[in-house]
Amino acid sequence: MDEHDDDSLVDGDQVKEVDSGEDQKNLLELIRAKRRELTENRSCFISIPGYEEIGLVAKYHLLDGKELDMIADKVKRQTRNRVDRGLFAAADTLIECCDGLYIAKDENVFEALDPDKRGTPLAYEPALGAFIGAVGADTARKVVFALFGENDSALAAHTMKLNRWFANTNRDADEDFLGEV
Repeated sequence: MDEHDDDSLVDGDQVKEVDSGEDQKNLLELIRAKRRELTENRSCFISIPGYEEIGLVAKYHLLDGKELDMIADKVKRQTRNRVDRGLFAAADTLIECCDGLYIAKDENVFEALDPDKRGTPLAYEPALGAFIGAVGADTARKVVFALFGENDSALAAHTMKLNRWFANTNRDADEDFLGEV
């Protein structure tokens, strides 16, 4: 008998038997509910490192594989340097999926960062560069580097949180990942 042919579920290090009947229906409904949740969660808010006390967060939407591949191809054409490729890909990913910057007021209350009252929040764009006083930040990529204080590690950590959320949209994108298995 194949190890997957029995009616058991692995729960951590324990094996849990599934009764046919009511337990089976509950399990199927849980799986269906999780799938619905996964397909509905298409955006998240992630705090910007260094601006936590202000509550500055970016709202991101999910990118598909084709969009991510286009970013990678663009960056490959622009530079051969491995470090620059990684940083450019990180910045370009943030730019592509950013729906704007917000100020977190409470746990689930966000106010658009819209100092000019234009009706849309600032994103990674030259207007944000001007707002934060980043002289010479005239492209979206330069704005990202300026906002992150030219700190490659902060940019990488922020992008890592976004990528973890891409992989599981049910996850709190801002949760710490130290100590997780």
